[in-house]
Amino acid sequence: MSILKIKSLANEDRPREKVVEQGVKSLTNVELLAILVGSGSKDENALELSQKLLYENDNSLREMLHADIAGLTKHKGIGIAKAVKIVAAFELGLRCSNTSEIKSKTYNTSAKIYSLIRPIIGFNKYEEFWVLFLSRSLQVIKKEKVGQGGVHATAIDMKRILKGAIDTLASSIVLCHNHPSGNITPSEQDKMLTRKIKEAAEVMDIQVIDHLVVASDNYFSFADNNML
Repeated sequence: MSILKIKSLANEDRPREKVVEQGVKSLTNVELLAILVGSGSKDENALELSQKLLYENDNSLREMLHADIAGLTKHKGIGIAKAVKIVAAFELGLRCSNTSEIKSKTYNTSAKIYSLIRPIIGFNKYEEFWVLFLSRSLQVIKKEKVGQGGVHATAIDMKRILKGAIDTLASSIVLCHNHPSGNITPSEQDKMLTRKIKEAAEVMDIQVIDHLVVASDNYFSFADNNML
């Protein structure tokens, strides 16, 4: 039985040709991934391999964000170079969703803050703690990861947070961390840490204006719930 190659497909079914003739938005997720895959193996073409990759990730591009080199190279037809290309493409897409002139925006609501931080930590399978350093007009001067942990917790260096605020001359800060479980209810540890950082920052006339607990499709705001 001969293996169907992309070059032998009709033009309307060939991803690269479809991009040229109909535009990139006409492609399905499988076809877009097939362009990155480029070629398959002797057993399956790039479209079939791409379909398998998506299937193994619940047919979800969001899950593909967690694809790693080791997992991708287990498939025939995907070597190191091709796996690197795939993970780099997804990382570029993720970063692109987070490059919307952040310094010109005023982050005065929890929804705006969530739109900024969600692409960074919302899809992670491990916990990270980030701080946004804001100007007096609530524009982002800098965003910085100050802690990384496992699935359930992360260690935070409070001195690093305060030093970052001083170095950037920030008037206020926003604390953000993710819950990989998807449960956005703050833990007692989250509440205690928020109080400690808030009290320490106030000594230097720096205001903690919010703390967001982030998941991929939702968030919890300390400020919105009158917990600051």
